[in-house]
Amino acid sequence: MLIRPEINSEVLKNFIIPPRPEALVAVSQEARSNDPDLSVIVKAISGDVSLSGALLQVVNSPFYGLRSKVSSVQQAAGLLGINKIDKLVTSVSLRSQLGSEMDLGRFWDSATEIANLSGLLAAKLVGVDNDEAYMLGLFHDCGIPVLMQHFSDYKETLKECNDTDIRPVTNIEFAKYEVHHALLGYKLAKDWFLSETMCDAILFHHDCLSIFQDSMDREGPVISLLAVLKLAEQISFEIRRELRADSHTDWDIYGPIIINYFGLTAADIEEMKDDMKEKLELF
Repeated sequence: MLIRPEINSEVLKNFIIPPRPEALVAVSQEARSNDPDLSVIVKAISGDVSLSGALLQVVNSPFYGLRSKVSSVQQAAGLLGINKIDKLVTSVSLRSQLGSEMDLGRFWDSATEIANLSGLLAAKLVGVDNDEAYMLGLFHDCGIPVLMQHFSDYKETLKECNDTDIRPVTNIEFAKYEVHHALLGYKLAKDWFLSETMCDAILFHHDCLSIFQDSMDREGPVISLLAVLKLAEQISFEIRRELRADSHTDWDIYGPIIINYFGLTAADIEEMKDDMKEKLELF
């Protein structure tokens, strides 16, 4: 059973969680209705110029591998379907809201690479939803921009986390701020009505050893998402080793468990790494 830590509501009051845009609220409500109408969803997205433009940019990216470019929201929605378009609109909206007041180019470049790798890896592995894997890859660290906006010294703390051998690294943040980015990410994901599985994966992504060691069936989706995320992070680290800020990963801790969980071999991992490196060159 997942044991979620206590979240100090008094501390969290000091943080501004960006609200969901009206267009996203309309899309989410319609997508979750008993008889969703795609035309209502298309109208809500099309009414927000920046949202529709960003949506088409993502849909036309190599990740979706469409044979021809999509030129309208209606086309995109028709091709992807209601569930995918709902998740995609959430992703685009959340990224826009988090990055509205800061220069987070490098942060999003890294997050996008992990997201692409997570989605591509999930498509190869049994029992993992590639859309959920993509979203977790993109937003597992979504609490970082919130902390960065609130604390002027957070960039130095982040560097300290990248350089340390302390695990989980979130202990460093908690000692300084009485909160850490995984907790804030969990709160943000809950406020934005992401799935319970997604919320839990964000919360535990720096402290998931106990979850990997206790693979109860009902926690399977969380385990699978976290396993894909850790695999994506390691492949990204190995491909971009000379460019990465962090000098090491947790693969020595999680790697054997993940390899066993998916029934892989070391050779499979190497093959995946080569395949992913080739695919990343398309992005």
